[in-house]
Amino acid sequence: MKKWKAVKSKKGFTLIELLVVIAIIALLMSIVLPALSKVKESAKRVICGTHIRSVATGLYAYANSHDDLLPEPYTAVVGGIKTVLPWRSVVAFDGNHDDPTPEQLGVLYRSGYIDDAEVFYCPSQPRNSDYPFPYYYDFYTGNGGVEWGTQLFESYPGHWPTRTSYNYWIVGADNVRPTKDVETKVRVAKLSNEPILFDNCQEWEVLPHKKNSTTETPRGISVAFSDGHVSFSKSEYLFSDEVWPKDFSKPMNGPGDRPEHFEKILRELKRLQ
Repeated sequence: MKKWKAVKSKKGFTLIELLVVIAIIALLMSIVLPALSKVKESAKRVICGTHIRSVATGLYAYANSHDDLLPEPYTAVVGGIKTVLPWRSVVAFDGNHDDPTPEQLGVLYRSGYIDDAEVFYCPSQPRNSDYPFPYYYDFYTGNGGVEWGTQLFESYPGHWPTRTSYNYWIVGADNVRPTKDVETKVRVAKLSNEPILFDNCQEWEVLPHKKNSTTETPRGISVAFSDGHVSFSKSEYLFSDEVWPKDFSKPMNGPGDRPEHFEKILRELKRLQ
């Protein structure tokens, strides 16, 4: 009986065919990857909105149990005047290393109005190695080694406060300038639908909801208002040089410690709602 042998083809891909295939794959990747990045950021934005709503709910629950009063914002005596410091409004714990003092949003967690401390952090918050202060949950838990708010971690030489991803500033856009009688105990009912909780606006480098580079303009800012609603605010003015002084040759760009710039942010967020 005659046996049939399989004939092996010696023909393979030519160099030109291989280059064409590589070019097609590169083209498809250039189309797909930006779309995937956009979807990923959109998902983070949704999670951020859910987190900020949960924190706002905790604030209202706290006020409901404390005669309509919200937790006090961070204040300090500056030039003999008691002043609300907007750039310190991300601090949740400070003081004793092994028994930190709860401040602002930290009061909600220590008092049991917030069960999961991860809601204090936006998943879109950049982890910029050039910026000295971290704003993410795992840093302040020692990568899950300790309970959040029970121990302080040194984020920068001499800096120990536990920070959150959200600015908590409840005095309203018309009252942020230093005065002799800063109202630190604020009742929800007295607020005229003010933005009270919003994405970290300390510096441009740590603004969330960007595509990739820290120098890019964010898509917007998540914000919760005193009437309970949450929105994602977009505005060219909100990210303009007038509001955000920028010089990317330096490591920090933004309102920093200047209340007048925070005031512009609040006014624009209120206008956009």
